[in-house]
Amino acid sequence: RERYDKVVEKRRRIEEIMALLRSVDVRPSKEVRRQFELLGLDPPRTPSTLFELLKRTDVYMEHLKVLDERLSNVEEGIADEVEIEVKYEDYVRRQREIAERLREQEERRIPESLDFSQIPSLSREVVEKLQKIRPLSFGQASRIPGITPSALFALMVYLKKRRYLE
Repeated sequence: RERYDKVVEKRRRIEEIMALLRSVDVRPSKEVRRQFELLGLDPPRTPSTLFELLKRTDVYMEHLKVLDERLSNVEEGIADEVEIEVKYEDYVRRQREIAERLREQEERRIPESLDFSQIPSLSREVVEKLQKIRPLSFGQASRIPGITPSALFALMVYLKKRRYLE
């Protein structure tokens, strides 16, 4: 129970910091430009939030402490988690969207005559596995070891395009 409470508290703290980052606007004032230059960073050119600044590959939580003193007491582990979540948010969202689309396609049939080697974005390894196993549906294909969500997505796009053209 104690471990669970710690995890819940950590998650709460992360959400609290994320909300703070989203709520603090930063204007490209002389002071902000000076602070960024002192850190060796390109200053922001347009108004943005701390959250948007943290998405930049060259900006870290440590840098944002000079812009908002409330961040100076954030524990290192929490700061690291926040940083990772912010920087990878778009990537994770895209992967979830792809996974959701693939789940919707679970029962969709794959033509038995399909030549997987004609799908340009599939790796040779993926093509070999698909040619050998010849899955009949996306569900079957998704359970083949080494078949990635992006490979399934490429297959789905190829089939949709092909059906559209036929």
